[in-house]
Amino acid sequence: LVENTDSPFIRAVGFLYIRYAFPPQEVWRWFRDYIFDGERFQPLLARTAPETTIGEWIEGLLSEDKYCSTVLPRLPAPLMRVIGAQL
Repeated sequence: LVENTDSPFIRAVGFLYIRYAFPPQEVWRWFRDYIFDGERFQPLLARTAPETTIGEWIEGLLSEDKYCSTVLPRLPAPLMRVIGAQL
């Protein structure tokens, strides 16, 4: 899903699945190759929602505690330090 070229929304579903279902170390292993992805999209379909890139959106999935009012699984502090150092 994350390599789909048809739609950034299909890719976003793949990244959300990874973020919710995979172990924390696997999340970073999958996300790190896409953190600087420049494909633009509007993650929320409201007309006033800002446009962003896949990479910026992924960074939000890593740094935020919630996504659209649902709680994301917690990432361990040591892993967050590694992620922060590599960004």
